[in-house]
Amino acid sequence: KSNPSVSIIIPTKNGGKMLYRAIKSAINNTKYTNYEFIIVDNGNLGNKLYDELSDIESQITILPYPHKFNYSAINNFAVKYSKSDIVILMNDDVEIITDDWLNLMIRDISQKDTGAVGAKLYYENGTVQHAGVVIGIKEIAGHSHKYFPKDADGYFGRLKVKQNYSAVTGALLGVERKKYLEVGGMDERLAVAYNDVDFCLKLQESNYKNLWTPFIEAIHYESMTRAKQMSGASDTVKAEKEYMKKKWQDKLKYDRYYSIHLTKEYENFSIDRKDFV
Repeated sequence: KSNPSVSIIIPTKNGGKMLYRAIKSAINNTKYTNYEFIIVDNGNLGNKLYDELSDIESQITILPYPHKFNYSAINNFAVKYSKSDIVILMNDDVEIITDDWLNLMIRDISQKDTGAVGAKLYYENGTVQHAGVVIGIKEIAGHSHKYFPKDADGYFGRLKVKQNYSAVTGALLGVERKKYLEVGGMDERLAVAYNDVDFCLKLQESNYKNLWTPFIEAIHYESMTRAKQMSGASDTVKAEKEYMKKKWQDKLKYDRYYSIHLTKEYENFSIDRKDFV
């Protein structure tokens, strides 16, 4: 399809400047026109967004979701509501900085054997936050090249090359809607953690290849503090980690896109020292 329809799904609690920045960055950096925003209101946004974005009011739908936070359920709810060919999941704390990002993403998403497509995300200080997800790091999964400098080449140039990874982060993820539904969407038992990894693994099991591109870049503002919160290991995150281990078992031990001789402890592609013991 030459002009597929796109729904950009953004869950938010209270909207505000962060959400406004996310929406404006998506609009200002695209020439594509056949898209809409679905803002899932998990707080008390009401209609106050319309005052700030009245010029594109017709392209924004606000869906109230007055239930306990569950990232998977929220996105499944929005995808079912959407009628578009493509859905893009986007956090409200993401600012897109690549010109014509939507055309670039649609081109990759529309390939027959492609599952999810992920972008290159930076922390606010300019270091890499996400460049694809490697399965098996820290028992479940870790972000490739985390904290590398923005312009680094990465391991054998991998930060500069479009490539397949087993998973990509849900902070900015695109997929054809029919493929999202085909694999059953996101697992709602994973309310907080690992839902994007699980979703990508389901796509991989269905013989789709997940793709990461360095040519779509964004800043992920809150992710550094959220990473600290996650490492505080709430009971929910611990339970979801155990659920992932039980669900995927040995499939979490091996990543087809990552050498068995590289570390499973760090996200920096260093050699696994056990090889030299």
